[in-house]
Amino acid sequence: TIEDDPETLRFGQDNNDDDNDDEDGCGGLCFVQGDKFIEVEVDKYFPEPSSFPFFVQPYALNRHDPTLLVIWSNGTKPERPSGFYQFSIPHSVEDKTDIEAPTKLLETPPGVMIMDFVSGGCAGGKADPTLILGISTTHLYVHNNKEEQGQNNTMTQRPLPVKFADPITLEYDYAQGGARVLGPLTHARTVSMALSPSDWRVIAVTGWSTVNNNLGDEAIFFSVDAGQSWRNVTGNLREASGVCGKVRPGGVHLVDLDGNSRALMVGTSNGILVTFVTTDSPTEQFWTRFGSLEEFPLVLTADVDYEERSDRLVAATFGRGVYTMKKAKAKLRRLRDSMVNVQ
Repeated sequence: TIEDDPETLRFGQDNNDDDNDDEDGCGGLCFVQGDKFIEVEVDKYFPEPSSFPFFVQPYALNRHDPTLLVIWSNGTKPERPSGFYQFSIPHSVEDKTDIEAPTKLLETPPGVMIMDFVSGGCAGGKADPTLILGISTTHLYVHNNKEEQGQNNTMTQRPLPVKFADPITLEYDYAQGGARVLGPLTHARTVSMALSPSDWRVIAVTGWSTVNNNLGDEAIFFSVDAGQSWRNVTGNLREASGVCGKVRPGGVHLVDLDGNSRALMVGTSNGILVTFVTTDSPTEQFWTRFGSLEEFPLVLTADVDYEERSDRLVAATFGRGVYTMKKAKAKLRRLRDSMVNVQ
């Protein structure tokens, strides 16, 4: 959505466009409403390229109100600091002119790059739409209107168990209004985070220890108290992946099964691996590949997601497409029970 020249309004300017939608100029952040493509004009409110330093910029829909779209923006001016901003996109929207300017929800500390975040969560059987949970390469950042906020309405900061690698970002010429300077492509996100749909305090994180070489440890960590303590649940991840190089864990995801049991899944260079965790799981975790090679190819998997209402698992790969699995929860339960019997 970002223009090299903020004065050039390229999107949605096709004079031959007479179908009353934004499809002809819909670059960047768009969504489909019925049969229309509608653009969210992020670049109108955040014109500098340095506002979004990553090639793939994270965003989130509020888990309790999907009409609320939340983004994180890197601060470029004193009047527009780094922080979380929210667009309200009503169900009745017809085109981009129906979407009002975003509101600032929270500022993030200067110099902090948010790699991943969620908006909205649940705890104690109650919904909390005010929750924002973000992660950098060094810390977890938490805020809601109940128990988790720092002084002066800031975010509570908690250190991660390890420092993950900083991504490679493009350089910017701030003297020219933040214009992009050609250089190395922005690296993908180096940290991945997931939280339990039923309890946001149950969190899993993983990431890359370095982007400079193929060395460094790879690990997955699990917390049941919103990052106040962490447990290493890497277990036999490397052996289960069967790779001789890097496992490349990423796209971590948690699926609630029954009782205290959850499936912890992670994308790797050999597809999806899964283990099963509880709040009192032992340190040693046993991982296994989810799906045969006939069902899911041997490929680096970038992200894993689960949609509760349709009970469908979705996995995005590098170069082999996007895969879905129906009735995923029942299959995860069967796999869990078979692993328990083997162990």
